[in-house]
Amino acid sequence: MGTLQRDEEFIKAYSACDKNGQCDDLKKAHYDLRQQLTDAGNTYYQQHPDEFKKLSPILSIFHTYKKADDGSILLFGQNDNTKYIHPTLGYEVVLDQNKNIVTDSLNAGTYNFYNPSEDKKYGGLIGGSDLHRQLDIRPYQLLGNSPNDPTQEYQRDMINRSIGSIKFW
Repeated sequence: MGTLQRDEEFIKAYSACDKNGQCDDLKKAHYDLRQQLTDAGNTYYQQHPDEFKKLSPILSIFHTYKKADDGSILLFGQNDNTKYIHPTLGYEVVLDQNKNIVTDSLNAGTYNFYNPSEDKKYGGLIGGSDLHRQLDIRPYQLLGNSPNDPTQEYQRDMINRSIGSIKFW
């Protein structure tokens, strides 16, 4: 499947989910395909860490939730996870403070169909920032990282509202 066909199908599935709650096709693409690509990215990072670009803390914000001792989820920005992306392959890896790859459903990296960018130099994958927001961030806000993601949509949406006035891609 080519990139344009994949995007058209993804956008169609996203639209059906967003407009009328029919989310099965979007969940399949968001959870299954993205997880396969994320696993490949984690392996690739272990072999080629120098090819990845460290992103600023604001671009790591979606991966900084913390659980309290009682199991409840504290707000984002509560830990020091750092996100790295491969500028052209779409791989995203999140490392904890000890430089270990984070794989839990709360903060794990997820494959990017389109990379975020902090500057024009890293416009990254074809389509860039607008498609990153539409095909990577918005499905995350609706569905979380995985079926086991313990966050709620309102919590994920809080991040967007909190940083919505900051233009960083």
